[in-house]
Amino acid sequence: DYKPYNSVEDFYRTGLISSTSINLAGSGNNVGYNMNYGYLSDEGFTPGNKLIRNNFGFGGNAKLSNNLTASATFNYTINDFKSPPTGYSSGSGAVEGPSAFGDLFYTPRTVDLMGLPFQNPVTGAAIYYRADNAIQNPRWTVDNSFIRQQVNRTFGNAQLRYAIMKGLNLTYRLGYDKYTEDHTQAQNKGGSDGNVNGFYRTIRGVNNIWDHTLLANYVGQLNDDWAISVDA
Repeated sequence: DYKPYNSVEDFYRTGLISSTSINLAGSGNNVGYNMNYGYLSDEGFTPGNKLIRNNFGFGGNAKLSNNLTASATFNYTINDFKSPPTGYSSGSGAVEGPSAFGDLFYTPRTVDLMGLPFQNPVTGAAIYYRADNAIQNPRWTVDNSFIRQQVNRTFGNAQLRYAIMKGLNLTYRLGYDKYTEDHTQAQNKGGSDGNVNGFYRTIRGVNNIWDHTLLANYVGQLNDDWAISVDA
């Protein structure tokens, strides 16, 4: 007898997002500071899809003697994103590698995706409803294949401002921004999408930016109605 199954609906889950933040600030005689921490957990509606983010920040300023004012900020961010691959399908299996989405949406309604086994208990290979196993079981893909992006970023600046005279200030600012991204894509052996022997690929990208700024600023009052501001 014909019996439809809600395989697509049952495959997905309810997404969940949670976040926490802490901030500390204080000030004293000619001194101020601020510290903060943020945490984000974002679980997507696709099984195995999750983002974890940690943010750290610190800033402070101090009014020194001899008309000098110093300030600085420091920030550090860690992003860790992991998900099963989600490419497209031609109808007879995913194209150009594994895809939980591509293989899922072409699963017939009569196939009980969530009730049937998806992995050979002896070899660990994927098993599905086709005799030739031409389509990779999406549940096997979730457990055995992933894409991961890990990003670490450090950025901030330090600044010195000198009041030369009333209305005239000279500022030097040093900025730094370092961005490191590690990208990993992998799949265990036994899948029908991609290399049957499995694969493991990594890519790393690093970018460093130094920024030096020297700025002179003058603000003056011409009369009761007009003022002048000049940056150079």
